[in-house]
Amino acid sequence: MDEDEVAGYVAPWKDPARVRSWMAMAAAADAKYDLDLVPALVKAA
Repeated sequence: MDEDEVAGYVAPWKDPARVRSWMAMAAAADAKYDLDLVPALVKAA
C-alpha cells in the first residue's frame, strides 16, 4: 500500500466521533475474549 491508500484507510479512525465510539466499544469489551484470541493471533503471525 502506498501512503495515500493508508491515509484513506485510516481516515475514518481520525474522526473524533468515531474515535470515541471505538474507544467506548474497546473499553466495554471483556478482556477474556481478547485473551482467547491471542494464541490464534500468535499462530497466524
